[in-house]
Amino acid sequence: MSGELAEVAFPTRTLTFEGSAVGWVAQHRERLHVPEVFADARIAGYEWWRRRGVRSFLGVPILSEAAVVAVLVLSAPEPFALGRDEHELLASFVAQAAVAIRNARLYEASERPRRRAGRRASSSPM
Repeated sequence: MSGELAEVAFPTRTLTFEGSAVGWVAQHRERLHVPEVFADARIAGYEWWRRRGVRSFLGVPILSEAAVVAVLVLSAPEPFALGRDEHELLASFVAQAAVAIRNARLYEASERPRRRAGRRASSSPM
């Protein structure tokens, strides 16, 4: 989701690690399941959850080279009850996301010098 729809669905604001469940996951580098978001102080924006009819949170850290690079968040109307297969699928998805994020960062880092060189070349007098 991007653009105007994202702004409406997820109003942008900054939270500290101490002020949110996502921050808790990043800080502790652990999965967090909150079966009832309305009973947990780490959950922000109760009205957002209420309007969408969801009350369960599952946050999973995405690690790359021992660093937290993202947090995957799932929400649902009922508490999550993942079986072995679902845990394995989730672990696989998180591992793939870590690789994709790392690859995107490596690509960006490798492209930066090329873009700078291109800008210098286009601004040089012929």
